[in-house]
Amino acid sequence: MDFYRGARPTGDFLYPDVVSTLEQLGFSGLRLGILSDNPPASQRLKLLASGLDSMVDAIVPTGDLDTSKPDPKAFGAVADAMCIPAHDLVMVGDNIFRDIDGSLSAGFRHAFFIRREGGFFNFSQSLVRRALGRPLTVTHLETLSELQWYLPLRGGRHD
Repeated sequence: MDFYRGARPTGDFLYPDVVSTLEQLGFSGLRLGILSDNPPASQRLKLLASGLDSMVDAIVPTGDLDTSKPDPKAFGAVADAMCIPAHDLVMVGDNIFRDIDGSLSAGFRHAFFIRREGGFFNFSQSLVRRALGRPLTVTHLETLSELQWYLPLRGGRHD
């Protein structure tokens, strides 16, 4: 267990489209944030090793809060950290219940559900409807780079 806790990430754990997509979104002027239920210390190490820490405007580990996803308070913490109202934010997530339903319940404008090969939670729409008792309005993505077709991209990085 000590070996596992002492292991340091190398940065080669990202999907191939992550860095280029975040660079494009950031360059276009969109503000980016990360909300994670992973343990704060290991999450910060992963973000540092991958270089993503310098590409985002806010990192909110729920382990630093008194709650976790899908609690709307966790999503509110991202809005607060970014100084952007929740209704002006969108969520990209791979868990329909924790990420997508949580963000929409917190008042986010929209949610994108990314289905990655080998993803742990790839729920069907009918299962979601039965579990939640209502349908979710969500855009399904196969790759992160598809975001460029949905988000208003402008020229120039924000200050």
